[in-house]
Amino acid sequence: MANQDTNCDMTKTELKSRWKFENNFLSIIKANCQGEEHNARDLKGIPYGDNRNRNSLENITFKFVDFSFASFENCNFIGLSFAKCIFKDVDFSDLRQWNCKFENCLFEKANFNNATLGVKNDFRGCIFLQAKLKGKYFSFGEFNLFDSCNFLHCDIRSAWIIATRFESCVFESIFKNVRFSGEVEAKISGNYPATLTNCNLTKSIFRDVEIMDGAKFEKTSLPAQKHERINNDRIYYRST
Repeated sequence: MANQDTNCDMTKTELKSRWKFENNFLSIIKANCQGEEHNARDLKGIPYGDNRNRNSLENITFKFVDFSFASFENCNFIGLSFAKCIFKDVDFSDLRQWNCKFENCLFEKANFNNATLGVKNDFRGCIFLQAKLKGKYFSFGEFNLFDSCNFLHCDIRSAWIIATRFESCVFESIFKNVRFSGEVEAKISGNYPATLTNCNLTKSIFRDVEIMDGAKFEKTSLPAQKHERINNDRIYYRST
């Protein structure tokens, strides 16, 4: 197995190369899923993702694990729980997940290209810093809760936000080609509208953003940008 005392200054390539002689990543992950607050388990650079095959992780609890530079490309996360884990520069592209929990985790420069943040997942006290939340198929998921999360300097694009709740979240990011769904779309799909409660988006930038009638913005502050009402069913922020 990779050395637990790996120098934190190793390059991304070096961190990945230390796994090249391993062939049972699932066993390694299970054996190293529990760390300590000041001595996180080191799974940096582990290449569990595979763009040819969809690998899965199921029903594991992770505490104080450093996944920096790891790859979970094209993976399924099912019933996982993460507490105070680090996901720096992690590849989550094409991720799918169900019934997962993330508590006080850091997603720094994480790549969620074409990923879906899943169905019935909870994100509580998490920080998304310079994360890429975009792609033709990117989605914040459905029936997900983001509670007290910060989205700082993120690139949020091509997202249709429906049946997702944000509570006490702070957004200081760029939104490009994003739609906050309303009541009509929610009824058609049997879901509920985009719901933001006690959130602050004043330091965000909206470009080609639609807020459909019936989207729920309760005690939520929006950017002080020019916008207009179009098609008699939405507020539109044009690209600037």
